[in-house]
Amino acid sequence: MSERIVDQARAKFGDRQIEEYMALVKATRSLMAIWAMYVKAPTGSMQEHIIGIELTRMMSELEAHPDHAAAMIESLLAIIMHLRMGGTYEQWFESFGISSVPTKEEQ
Repeated sequence: MSERIVDQARAKFGDRQIEEYMALVKATRSLMAIWAMYVKAPTGSMQEHIIGIELTRMMSELEAHPDHAAAMIESLLAIIMHLRMGGTYEQWFESFGISSVPTKEEQ
């Protein structure tokens, strides 16, 4: 694989801005993971209810912080464009040097 996107961006924008963007990438990944679990949960199940509570909490956080919501939209648009250009969801996160699935070690 060629040089990771994060290494290229770090050289261009500096450490602080990249660390903030990496936090955004990880937040996007967490939101996507919760959404996927919610969609896959059996309708009317306790699992759906519990995941729905977490999803609602995450969305409320975005409502309370419009600047975070705007950044999240930008991040989701970047993923969509990557997909439209033939990339995969997993490749997008891997290009930042992280797994597409949140892990306990990263939390």
